[in-house]
Amino acid sequence: MLGAAQHRSAGDEERAQEAYVALCREREVAEACTAAELWEKGCDLGSLEACQGGMVATMGDAWLDYALGACALGDADTCWQIGVKASYRMVSPDLELASEAWEEGCELGHALSCVARGDLYRAENDYQAAAVRYDAACGDPGDLGCDLAADTRAVAADTEACAAGQIVACQRACPLVTDDAICAAVLDATLEACDHRDGEACTLLGHIYGKGRGVPRDFDRANVMLWLGCDLDDAVACLRLEDNLSHRRGAAPPGSRPIPWLRIQVCDLQMDYGCAPHAYWH
Repeated sequence: MLGAAQHRSAGDEERAQEAYVALCREREVAEACTAAELWEKGCDLGSLEACQGGMVATMGDAWLDYALGACALGDADTCWQIGVKASYRMVSPDLELASEAWEEGCELGHALSCVARGDLYRAENDYQAAAVRYDAACGDPGDLGCDLAADTRAVAADTEACAAGQIVACQRACPLVTDDAICAAVLDATLEACDHRDGEACTLLGHIYGKGRGVPRDFDRANVMLWLGCDLDDAVACLRLEDNLSHRRGAAPPGSRPIPWLRIQVCDLQMDYGCAPHAYWH
């Protein structure tokens, strides 16, 4: 490196570059692999600068090769990018790659990677592992993971209580988990509660039928349940019914009110979304 630096300090850039190329190719000095044609070799030799240079200049699989090198060399932002690209592929998302990249990013202290990895654990119903990842993001300037960690531990407690036969815990957990058995376990009790004019129970039924959680998916029936909940002053039911009808998911229930009324009702029930100026237009 000394000879190359001497050429550069003397103003002989051409000879300096020749010296760097020789150091890279012949002696495999990673820091010398600065020329574009040497980025691949430099990245393989452990030069973060070379990996990052290759990322800027390439796309697709070539970009991924450079990005994996940069992530392995401690570039937490690149780990995050790998996870995002892998999880949002239009064709065949690679969640295994996303998980590995976000795990690496989290270990490097990248808060968004910790949250994303926690989300994947939560989707797998592994709430304890999710909470640990959220904890790692807690203390970030925005306290990104603190509330998520607390909420996830609450869900974990409810799923355990549900398994022990506590129906109320099952009802709390049902909208928050991907385990259909939990929602199926509360169906009869929730139908009975809705029949007794419990607005939150009707809203939960709208979720169960709208998502097909332990029952066949049925937007028409979901909308009926959501209208019952909305008519019983449950703002979440009004909001979800408005969303379903706006996106033509199922028919409007008999006797229900039009979309603008639903939005005004959401506002009147003190949910900020319905009070936004755009909410009165469809």
